[in-house]
Amino acid sequence: MAGTYIRPSGKIYYFLFASAFAVLCALTLLLSAVMEFSPYLIMAVLVAMLAIACAATYTYFQYFYIHVEDEIITVREGAVSSKMVVIPFNKISGVESRRGPLDSIFGLGTLMIDTSGSAGVEVEFRNTPQESISIFMDIFRKYKDGEKTGPAKEEAKREERDSW
Repeated sequence: MAGTYIRPSGKIYYFLFASAFAVLCALTLLLSAVMEFSPYLIMAVLVAMLAIACAATYTYFQYFYIHVEDEIITVREGAVSSKMVVIPFNKISGVESRRGPLDSIFGLGTLMIDTSGSAGVEVEFRNTPQESISIFMDIFRKYKDGEKTGPAKEEAKREERDSW
């Protein structure tokens, strides 16, 4: 299955987990000095909690993607309860990208795809790397301008060669 995969990133969550871990470790060390107890057991529990949170975040983000093919996109969301939506490019009425201050720091953004006939935004894909958003916007712009993309473009070139 050829095409482009766009996946969200867990960078923000990893940063927040590491920050919370550092703060909790510092508090544990301060309290252990004041209350005279060994901080090692608490720190071991914090390390285990950090590992579980990072593993859960990684697993969670492995089940979210947009697969862009010639003239359709497939959106898959959800690790436990999954939802898959197939949207033809000709049904897409608008594509929008949004970035907040924290998104800008981490090079992420939100990709929003609106389809004709829907009341609101059909797909809202948060924490998507800015490069992936740019790639999707370029593919969509080329489609709207009438250019073929991906394997369909290669097949059109082959047909043109074979016509001689």
